[in-house]
Amino acid sequence: MATETYLNHPTFGLLYRVCLLEESRELFTTLYAQRLFFVVTTTSDGLQFDPVSRSDARILVESRM
Repeated sequence: MATETYLNHPTFGLLYRVCLLEESRELFTTLYAQRLFFVVTTTSDGLQFDPVSRSDARILVESRM
């Protein structure tokens, strides 16, 4: 059974995890529109949100397959 992971972004609201990219990097999208994508990096300082384009997000997901 797959678990779902959500984050609350201060500006864009609830984000849904699309996939795990690396040990501390994950790809998230906005929950409702699913048009904005973010690579979220977990560091000792907290979370870092880096926006990526839809085509870049697609490439990141395809590289995980």
